[in-house]
Amino acid sequence: MKITVNRESLLKALDVVGNALGNKVIIDSFRYIMFDVKDGKCYIYARNEQMQIRAFINVVAQGEFRFCVPGGKITETVRLISDEDVTLTTKVEENGSFTTMLTIKGKKNRYKNAGIDPEEYGTMVIGKDAKGFSVHMSSLVKEFANSQLPVQPNNLVQMLTGVNISSSDNGFSIVGANNSFMYQGLLQGNKVDINMTVPKSIASAVAMMPISPEAKIGTDGTHVVIKSGSVQITAILISGKYPNTSQFFDGYSNDNYIAVNRQEMIKSMKVLRLYSTTENRAMVMSVDKNELTLSGKNDAMTSSAEEVLEIDNHGVEDGFQIAFNPTVILPAVTNIESETVKIHLVSPEKFVFITEAKEEISGYWLVCPIVIPKEA
Repeated sequence: MKITVNRESLLKALDVVGNALGNKVIIDSFRYIMFDVKDGKCYIYARNEQMQIRAFINVVAQGEFRFCVPGGKITETVRLISDEDVTLTTKVEENGSFTTMLTIKGKKNRYKNAGIDPEEYGTMVIGKDAKGFSVHMSSLVKEFANSQLPVQPNNLVQMLTGVNISSSDNGFSIVGANNSFMYQGLLQGNKVDINMTVPKSIASAVAMMPISPEAKIGTDGTHVVIKSGSVQITAILISGKYPNTSQFFDGYSNDNYIAVNRQEMIKSMKVLRLYSTTENRAMVMSVDKNELTLSGKNDAMTSSAEEVLEIDNHGVEDGFQIAFNPTVILPAVTNIESETVKIHLVSPEKFVFITEAKEEISGYWLVCPIVIPKEA
């Protein structure tokens, strides 16, 4: 049983499905990639405990058969050789073990890999009664990337968090959050009543999918499936309400805000971040009429920085002061695409609402401030 395939096409597919292969593997079979061959058509699967990615490639083959190879090793082998086509020949040895040989036409090079019984490789299947909707693929990639930023930390609690997708008045919202930082983006799509939380690992995998005119998303209440071009991602849904976003909507206002040039704000925050130490990670924002002062210092008073920016002030009282960890607020301002950002300021203790400076916004950020004790 063998297949012959274009090396470049194979490598592209292996790189896409490889996003499901993690460094920490609990189930041994998930170290492998499975090839499912059916009369010249081949589906390539890789998966982990939460997610499965399937890609399609054209091959030269006869009959129907499946085989598994070590995912990391076969991908790097294909990457390092430079021939146009490669052949994979798989068989069951006399002792019952599974092996696959990679060869190149006209050369004596041979690369042999031990495999596993494909019957041990369980694939995720979504129910036939799944409901779904279509969205613009490039918009989906952008919103997933933004919503993953707040759930980036790699600890046990964050491993259980995810990105929430739910119906909204104008389409769908995508939300990612932790206890101090939240992003919500808006997507246009056909109206379907849906509310689900997907693993945060989906975001990076979606970014590797081909950018087709539209992506299709479906769910059966247990799994979610995302399709774009020849690639399909299937993942389990996270039970419960993660992230719990209700904490963020206490008291922010659209009425009182300052408008500031985004690039100037980014530059200033990067400078202030240099002056934030482990002991004092606060960047203080002070509003005085049409000026915004950003300041920072360390506890030992050996270094400090101050930058002044021009702003358009819409209802924020003179003398207003609020503090942030610059590392937390910087992604919010950086990932807004408009030339000007609006920062809604209500109280030094309330979450700050950050949006694009235009009527129809595609997403917004909510950032928790740092409460600094008043000096005696």
